[in-house]
Amino acid sequence: MLSRDPAWRHEGCERAGSLPEALELVAGLPEVFIAGGGEIYHAGLAHADRLLVTDIELDPEGDAWFDEPDPALWRCVSRQEQTAASGLRYAIRELIRRRPAAGSATIEPQPL
Repeated sequence: MLSRDPAWRHEGCERAGSLPEALELVAGLPEVFIAGGGEIYHAGLAHADRLLVTDIELDPEGDAWFDEPDPALWRCVSRQEQTAASGLRYAIRELIRRRPAAGSATIEPQPL
């Protein structure tokens, strides 16, 4: 769990105070999910090679948004449209990071 609060504890969880520290804790695991606020998403995006994005047909109020992934960097490999029991429509997309061409610029991960 990524938290700036050094006193944060929860049974079964390990706490990291920064994204680099969290990534070090999970190094070697086959799959890692980053979920959080806008700042965590933004910092974690540079480390991601796969995105699972849920598009919801809703216009909620809020102050943090996940920008549409750049199609020059991300390729959609699947999209599943669903309707919840409430009638709310949504779609789940899987995007894979495009590999840069030889000699092209890459995005450098930024510390959180």
